[in-house]
Amino acid sequence: MRKLGNIVINEYIKILLKLSTIIMLIAVVLVAVGYNGLRFIQKRQEQRWAGSAYYESYDDIINRAKSEKYEGWEITVEASTFLKDNNITQKYNEDDYWINSAAHTMFEQKAMAKELLDAGDIAQAQKSQKLADNLNEAIKAKDWKAYNKINADTLEAVAADYKEDENVPLYESKEQLEIMLWAAKYQSEHEIPPFAGDWRYGLLNEVQANKSELIRLKGADPGEQDRKAIAAAEDALLISQYRLDNNIRVYTSKISGVINDNYNYEEGLKFWDVFTSSALGINFISVLIIIIAGSLISSEFSSGTVKYLLVNPVKRYKIFIAKYISLLTFAFLMLLIYYLFNILLSGIFFGFGDLGAPHLYVSGSKVLKGSSFLYVASKYLVSSVGMICMATFAFALSSVARSSALSIGLGIFLYLSGYGIVAVMSASKLDFGRYIIFSNLELNAIAEGMSIFKGQTLTFALAVIVVYMLVFLLTAWDGFVRRDVK
Repeated sequence: MRKLGNIVINEYIKILLKLSTIIMLIAVVLVAVGYNGLRFIQKRQEQRWAGSAYYESYDDIINRAKSEKYEGWEITVEASTFLKDNNITQKYNEDDYWINSAAHTMFEQKAMAKELLDAGDIAQAQKSQKLADNLNEAIKAKDWKAYNKINADTLEAVAADYKEDENVPLYESKEQLEIMLWAAKYQSEHEIPPFAGDWRYGLLNEVQANKSELIRLKGADPGEQDRKAIAAAEDALLISQYRLDNNIRVYTSKISGVINDNYNYEEGLKFWDVFTSSALGINFISVLIIIIAGSLISSEFSSGTVKYLLVNPVKRYKIFIAKYISLLTFAFLMLLIYYLFNILLSGIFFGFGDLGAPHLYVSGSKVLKGSSFLYVASKYLVSSVGMICMATFAFALSSVARSSALSIGLGIFLYLSGYGIVAVMSASKLDFGRYIIFSNLELNAIAEGMSIFKGQTLTFALAVIVVYMLVFLLTAWDGFVRRDVK
């Protein structure tokens, strides 16, 4: 075992002494710099776009309403005139934007009160007028808490008087109305401001949308229900509700992908938005590892150093194992360097705030918290499966063909084109393509039921990968251990 360790160290020294290796390590760092730099440029562009967003002026809204005279145009004119006279903002993320909605509702209730009074329904007319007066008071005082309570009380009254045969489009069902009532009460009781720029307000709307989506999915006929979609919707609801109840703004989650609160274009990208998707750069690192793997054995033959290597009192299989171990460990060393530099650069470009953001996941019917750094590390490891498989293929080809150019060239070509080939096979209904290794390397997608071939399972994918890896390793073993050296 000690001899094997010494051989591994010797292989490391040979790899690190090559100028090409130093260049590759620098390239890994540059990939991290380039990735974070491009995302920073994206952030600046989004902020410029958000800052230059066009908002139709109140005068334009009034003129268009008078010109088109669509249904309810008089209310639009009254509300817009009121908002203009009181200098209420038109930007959705400003603190007094809620007054837009309140003003329109106020004038709608005033118009409704007049119609009801003309129709002789004095009781209902008084209710509408009272609601309009309450809204007017909240608007004048700019009291959003009062506005929240008015919404909750109004929906509660509607729910109490709800009848299926008098259903209106705003309330598609009793269940949908109850969801809206729950959200309004929660917003009022927890004093969540009705500002689009407030993350809790956006999250409350997300919870409401998740509940509605779950009702929609479960409302389908039993034979047409999508069980996976229902399970995903249930998990999404559990996580969004957990965040709301525990006041968690920034987090990561496998269910929703890259998440950093309810994304605000004016704030732009933040640390976890960028770092969680940095595994995309592993494709470039894979190419570098294939280059190393493709020359690890063949270079010994082309340079003639294999003879000096084999005259040592060490069995060939130990040399073979040492070379493969050095390949794997060096591959993960490059991944570690890339991972650490992405942490550093994401922090420099986007700030080190919220480093303690939890990773939220569902186990059974409970939401559990984990480390977001470990979550991203797991994404790196899963994304590296394709890299290790193709590096092993290039390693085997290097042992058999003993040509660095062929091993590296074919390895890179298959790695870059393999996924496209199986995609074409899937589109062409060539089902045997599921047995090709590239169909089985996207383990995350397969685990979530999004495999390129229908019905492909994680167990099947892992079995296919194991078979290919055994074939590659046995081929490499035969080419190095059993063949004669001339």
